[in-house]
Amino acid sequence: MLRVAFLSLGPTAKLLRGIPGTRTGGAEHQIIVIGRILRRLGCEVEFLVSDPDFSEPWRTDDGIYVVPTIDFPRGPRFLRALPPIISLISTLRRSRADVFYVWGVSRMTGILGLYCSLARRPYVFALQSNMDADGTYESVVSSVDRILFRRALRRATRIVAQTRVQAEILNERLGLRSTVIPNLCSVRDGASAGGDREYVTWVGSFRSVKRPGWFIELAKVHRGHKFVMIGGRNAAEPDVFDEMRKEAEGVENLQLVGQVSFEETRWYYRRSLVHVLTSRTEGFPNVILEALSEGVPVVTTFDPDGIVARYGLGYACSSFEEVSARVGELLSDEGLRVEMGERGIEYVREHHDSEKVAERLMEVLKSAAGV
Repeated sequence: MLRVAFLSLGPTAKLLRGIPGTRTGGAEHQIIVIGRILRRLGCEVEFLVSDPDFSEPWRTDDGIYVVPTIDFPRGPRFLRALPPIISLISTLRRSRADVFYVWGVSRMTGILGLYCSLARRPYVFALQSNMDADGTYESVVSSVDRILFRRALRRATRIVAQTRVQAEILNERLGLRSTVIPNLCSVRDGASAGGDREYVTWVGSFRSVKRPGWFIELAKVHRGHKFVMIGGRNAAEPDVFDEMRKEAEGVENLQLVGQVSFEETRWYYRRSLVHVLTSRTEGFPNVILEALSEGVPVVTTFDPDGIVARYGLGYACSSFEEVSARVGELLSDEGLRVEMGERGIEYVREHHDSEKVAERLMEVLKSAAGV
């Protein structure tokens, strides 16, 4: 039996507990769905989590073992730095996992990579954004974090990329090979591109790279339609949320709802006419898949592997003016919206089926573990 341990920061523990209304993004849901499918396929699955509200290990109803991993002590910063690292390494040493899996970059993922390479334990490193591959992340962190991250990449037993573009960037820049496994997304029973819809939606954390100000300007241009922004403050750029909230004041057709639960976000998708993504760069945005799975055409400034343009799922744009024109075009043509929306549902079913994606990942994990 393959034993897999996922290192998952953020609100994963609350989601595994099934606490209603937990505010989170799509990445945590991705990793939990993968874990549950692997469990159904016969793997032993554990989650190493970092939520300070949980201190004792437990098992979920479907048999996933959840281990609180990282201690977050209070006090001066220089005293808070070491305990999380010590607690993580201690948990990694106790784990019986055949292979570890870590998604995205942080100091803790760098520590996992360092530990596994020194202890000769296999681990799979999954890229979460193009910035993980193209050097952007390394350029904005301390020299210690940069060394940890680069070592974690180079010593990983296997690397998983979300798109062909990510894999190509990593190979060209660092000479590292990776396996492309797309993000997963399920289509809800009864999903269709029709129905009662009223919103233009934007979903994401408020960071400058996502250009949330563009969406506010779109609302000002298209004042005859309701615009909804969903997302919360980002720890790396906390002022962006406050700036956008101030900028949105007085825009009567714009509602900034803040960060809501995954279920509430899906409700907004079901009421969405058009979904807009304004990021400069991403990995494979879960928000695109989530919108498409609910029959919502997408207008985006970032088109992962060109799927939006190639499959006719909406429009890929390069400027604000083009975004605004394409949004206006879709808002005025219901037949076009429904046609693109139905193609989106079929695309997600064919290319991002949860079971198929999890099975592909299991083969990578088995290969890394040598089983």
